[in-house]
Amino acid sequence: MAAIILSNNIVPSSVILSKAENLGIPLLLVSTNTHQTARQIDGIEPLPTKEDTEKIDRIEKMIRDYVDLKMLQKVIHDEEDDSWAMDVSFIRVFLEINIYRLYKNSG
Repeated sequence: MAAIILSNNIVPSSVILSKAENLGIPLLLVSTNTHQTARQIDGIEPLPTKEDTEKIDRIEKMIRDYVDLKMLQKVIHDEEDDSWAMDVSFIRVFLEINIYRLYKNSG
């Protein structure tokens, strides 16, 4: 997905906002200057995509080896009232962050 990043908290004119909206282009407003923003973007490490089968296999192995799924289920599921104690989106983000850290540290 493409987007336009607007630096220095400079909001564009209503014409540009309207054109971007009509074209379905997200605009991201950031407070940092262009150079700082570019450096931050350059430092982003991409997460695996579905085509990265080797990375996915490695992540699946790490989950099997390091994530106690039964314990996770106990933590997120309240058996007394048979409800989920945590928001599923929070759990997904939590797992993604921790799996990414494991992957990154595994070399």
